[in-house]
Amino acid sequence: MRKVVMSGLVVTVAMISGLVVWSATTDSGIASVGMQLEEIAQLVVSGDPGLITLTNAQTTAGLLPTEQTDATTSLSWTSNVASGTRKITAALSAAYTTGVVLKATLAEPAGSNGTSAGEQTLDTEAVEMFSGIANENCTEATITYEFSLSTMITPITETESKTVTWTLLAAAA
Repeated sequence: MRKVVMSGLVVTVAMISGLVVWSATTDSGIASVGMQLEEIAQLVVSGDPGLITLTNAQTTAGLLPTEQTDATTSLSWTSNVASGTRKITAALSAAYTTGVVLKATLAEPAGSNGTSAGEQTLDTEAVEMFSGIANENCTEATITYEFSLSTMITPITETESKTVTWTLLAAAA
């Protein structure tokens, strides 16, 4: 019997009654595949709500106009943290006319391990809207905006629009 080594393959040749038998052994190798995952903090608002109008038809004599709501927008976020948690805050770009109140509520979406702060009055100082966000990806947490008056004011005939900035950031320790 004679062994021939060819490119790492062992071939055994046997001559038995004129029959040639080839037999091969197998081999294996290993590879080390490295990966990293950076810390992620992404948040997106689905769009702008429609114009919210307080009208005469929504008012009863002797009372302020009934508050009006819009729940057509939502937030989605992706977060992973090495330690601690994150929160979501909201703030207005500028104050509305004195007497105008804008409140917002951020619903708890499926898959979140956080907690909504419920209805909050928005102002130029950021207010906490959601807390306890750790390692999660959540979609379409409904934002409900509510406009109301705290006192009767003169009519606002031009649309008064402010930007609401939603922020995903580290929760204070």
